[in-house]
Amino acid sequence: MHNKAEFANFVIFGTMRSGSNLLVDFLDQHPDIVCHGEVFNQAFFGAKPEFRERFNIGHNDVHKRNSKVDEILREFSSNNRFVSGLKMFPGHIERARNLLLEDVNWLKILLKRDHLNSYVSFLQAYGTNRWFAKVDTEASYGVKAIFSESEFLQYSHAISKFFQYIEKVLRETHQRFVCVRYMELGDHSALRRISKTLGVDPDFEFESRLVKQGSLSLTDRVENLEDLISFLRRYRPDHPLLKRIIAI
Repeated sequence: MHNKAEFANFVIFGTMRSGSNLLVDFLDQHPDIVCHGEVFNQAFFGAKPEFRERFNIGHNDVHKRNSKVDEILREFSSNNRFVSGLKMFPGHIERARNLLLEDVNWLKILLKRDHLNSYVSFLQAYGTNRWFAKVDTEASYGVKAIFSESEFLQYSHAISKFFQYIEKVLRETHQRFVCVRYMELGDHSALRRISKTLGVDPDFEFESRLVKQGSLSLTDRVENLEDLISFLRRYRPDHPLLKRIIAI
C-alpha cells in the first residue's frame, strides 16, 4: 500500500521515442503502481482494458473519451489503492494536459532524450512499425533513417516548445517534479528515485522486460550520414556524434 502522504498520481511528460514505453513497463511492475499509456492521445484511448471497460469506451472511441476528460481524471484521483499514472505527449488533448498541470496532487515526471537520437529512432520505428522490443527479440530496426534537416528542425522545435511550456508552468506554480533522461532508464536508481518520490517502496526489484531500440551509434543508423554531419557542423558543433567522428 502506498503512502497516502505522498502523491496520489503521476504523469509522464515525454515525447515519442524518448523511452516512455520502457519507463511505463518498469513502473507498472511495482505492486503499488498502475501505469497506463497514452490515455489522451488524439487517435486512441490508451488506458488499460479494465479502465476502458469501466467507462464503456473502446480503444478507438476517441469522441466518447473526449467528452469524459474530467470524469476520467476524477477516476484516477479516486483510486486509493494504487498510485496511478499516464503518459502525456505533445498533441494530446490540451484540456487534459492543462488540468494535469494545475493539479498539485499529480507528480510530474519529465522524460527527455537527445532530439537527434529520438528523431532518428522515430524514423526507424515509423518505417518498420516496431515501437518496442522485448528482451528476447531483436532490438535492431533493420533499416536506416533518411535525415532531413528541415524536418528535424521542426521536430526539435516542437519538443523544445512543449517542455518549455511544461517547465514554465511548474516553476510558476512551485510544483515539484522529477526529470529523467533516456540514458538513465537502464539505471534502476532512477526508478528508485521516482518510487521514493511517489511514496512507494523504493527497494522493489524492477525487471528489464523491454530493451532500448536503436542502441547502435547514429553513424550506423543514418543512410545519408554526410548530410547529417554537414548539419551538425553548422548548427550543433558541440554534439557528441560530431566530436566522435572528428576524433576518428
